[in-house]
Amino acid sequence: MKTWLPYLVESFGIRVHECRQQLQVMIPDNLPLLITDLTQLERILNELLHNACKYTPAGGTISVGVKGVEDEGKMQNAKCKMQNSALLPTNQSQIQNPKSKIPSFLQISVTNTGVEIPANELSRIFDKFYRVPRNDPWKHGGTGLGLALVQRLVDCLRGTIHVVSENNRVEFIIQFPMLAGCEAHEA
Repeated sequence: MKTWLPYLVESFGIRVHECRQQLQVMIPDNLPLLITDLTQLERILNELLHNACKYTPAGGTISVGVKGVEDEGKMQNAKCKMQNSALLPTNQSQIQNPKSKIPSFLQISVTNTGVEIPANELSRIFDKFYRVPRNDPWKHGGTGLGLALVQRLVDCLRGTIHVVSENNRVEFIIQFPMLAGCEAHEA
């Protein structure tokens, strides 16, 4: 993630500059290693960043963050749904010492400011062909298939996705469960 994600985000630099937006990437040094289908993960993040650029007004900020998170009970069902994705500790001491704290999930978030999705629209944003009415400041248009595709790809990678929209910002949060403590599944 530390080398791959900034490279992916950098491809949006010209567009962000032209739209007078800010772009931030936050990646800690001690992340677990993500083993996944890189093509699908890239497609997910490209779509979320495309939408963030599309819906963020001039002067707004787009942030991409990655972190390890502990199991807080929210994602219990996702914990053992490993098939196409796996997370492994990145340092040898975590492998040798099973009592080391290893995050339960790797979380990737894409956040944009300057806009909100109305509460009554949140339940529909992952529906095929659905677009939030009057929410495109740059008038780019679209088919309403992007977020439906994102949800399907996240499901294929055995992750979860949800959205939080409040305080003049929208945040898409994707979590991939750790393999530790789960029975491995054959692909």
